[in-house]
Formats: sequence, C-alpha cells, structure tokens
Amino acid sequence: MAFDTWARFTGGAVLGLATVAALSIPSVDYQLTATALILSGNDYPVIDDATMAAILGGYFGGDTRVNIYWPAQTWPESGPDSLTLGESIAVGVDNLDAAIRSTPGPKVAAGISGSSQIIDEEMRRLAADPHAPGRDELSFVVIGDANRGILAGFTGVYLPVLNYTPTVPETQYDVTVVTGEYDGFGDWPDRPWNLLADLNAFVGTGTIPGFESVHYQSIWADLSQVPAENITTTTNAKGGTTTTYVVPTAELPLLRPLRDNGVPDQVVSALNAFLKPIVDAGYSRNDPRPPRPPRGPQPLPPAQRAARVDTPKALRPARSAHKVTNVRHSRQRSIPASHR
Repeated sequence: MAFDTWARFTGGAVLGLATVAALSIPSVDYQLTATALILSGNDYPVIDDATMAAILGGYFGGDTRVNIYWPAQTWPESGPDSLTLGESIAVGVDNLDAAIRSTPGPKVAAGISGSSQIIDEEMRRLAADPHAPGRDELSFVVIGDANRGILAGFTGVYLPVLNYTPTVPETQYDVTVVTGEYDGFGDWPDRPWNLLADLNAFVGTGTIPGFESVHYQSIWADLSQVPAENITTTTNAKGGTTTTYVVPTAELPLLRPLRDNGVPDQVVSALNAFLKPIVDAGYSRNDPRPPRPPRGPQPLPPAQRAARVDTPKALRPARSAHKVTNVRHSRQRSIPASHR
C-alpha cells in the first residue's frame, strides 16, 4: 500500500516537471535542408517540381526546390522573333539574383545546359558586389556548361549571333561542375585538331536525330556513381572550390546508329574498342600522368652504399645532438569541408 502511494506520488511529480519543462523551453527551428534555385535548359523556361527532384539522381531531393524563370530562347534556333541568348541570359540573371537575395538561409543555385551561363554571369556579378551573400550561405551547380566546353575557346570574345560573351569567372563560392563525357556542349575536346573527337562530341550533343544525347543523359546522372578518377577539385585565389564530375560514357555516341540499325553487338564493341583511344586523345585529361615520387626513405644506389661502407668512421659527419622534429608528420591534416 505504501509502495503504491509512493509510486503514484513520484509518477505525478515527474509528469508535472516534464509538462513545466515543455512549456518553459523555447522551441528552436532547425533548417536541415537548403533552398535549391533551379533553372532549366533552352526551350524550357519552366519545369515542374518532380523534374527538379529527379535531377542528378535526386541531388536536390531533400531541398526546398524553386524554379527560376528565364525565357530560354536562342535566336534564331528558337524562332525569328525570339530573344537572343544574351537577352535570355540577362533576364535569367536578374531573376536569379533577386531570388538569391530574398531567400533566407543556405541555398544552392543550379543551371542546366543553356541556363548554366546564367549561373556563370551571376557568379561574375556577385564577385564584384561587396554586399554579396557569404560563401557559407551560397553554392552553385552547373550541368553541361558550354562556357566550360564548346565556347571555352571564345572566352572573353563577343559573339554577335548569340549576343553574348562567354566567361567563367573566378568566384568565392564553391561550384559543382557536371559534364557528360563526349557531350559537345559541356565536354568539347581541348585538342580540336582531333577531328574524330570533334565529330563524336558534336553528335553527343543530341542535336542530330539518331545519335545518343550524352548532354541530356548527364542531367539525370547519379554523382555517387562517378568513379573517383573522374572527379577533380581545384581551389582558386578567392577560396572558392570547384569540383568537376565527368560522367563516364562507355560507348562513343558516334556508334549509336550502328547498334540501333541492327549491326551486331560484337562489331560495335570492336569498333568502340578501336576508336575510343583515338577519340580520348583529343582530351588532355586522358594523357598518362607522371608517376608519383615514392614516400619514405629509399635505399641508396649500390655505388653510394659502397662509398658509405668504405668511408672511415672518423671521416663521417657527426650526428647532431639536437632532436629534429618531422614537421610534415607533426602537422595536423586538414580535411576539406563537404560542399555542394
């Protein structure tokens, strides 16, 4: 009986304390996701939420997604009365800039295909703005960016037909660059005299019917499946880190019509094995890399070992009495922070 009375008393007291604590402790609103400000490609000024969620294998799936409008026109391809690419980009930059400045909390701005150039122009605008958002608040993603591909050779050159000057600015923000291997828009050969590589990249854009569009496929690629050797990271003088993903393409886009028209798989595979090294030679990234120097102390060559043995002990230099600290191993390794 006494135990039952004690249990009821203590249970009620605990419940009362919990209720008081719940009422007295202020709630904190933790923002666990970012806001993704997403622009679509040419001819698609507006995209729905389901499409945005599927980009890059669900890269923005956990974010609050906002579609940023831009005209998505490129005269004359979009029609005789359409805007030039430069005019379309200008509208998109103003809309994106307004969204960045009016959206609180962490955010990532992403451009696909033609709208990647909007991202480049916005980064250029923010680089010159002393009131730009902090680099810990904003990052960028570009997919199939022509400024880093087919237009890279025209950086800083005004192109009248496009009414646009291609540029890749140095930015203080972290940038994720995604390009499909052999996508002529985002992955044009940096050795254009390799005509086979040029042709393969051109058909990889998907602008010619019957050929596989590497450009389109890279939009949906899962970045977690990109092999480590296809990922590079650089940091510029402003502290911005650019991480580039080259989504691998197993078969040359140039060969796709053969397979679709009934050419045996063995024949297509043999042609791919023969032609791929020739095409890959059009990209300097595929050049053999020099071997890394070995780590740690290495054995002396035989001649030096013999000389050391024959040297009288009295003539050998005395060891220092001071202890030498290995600076390289005494420093703490820094692990780069993850970023979008």
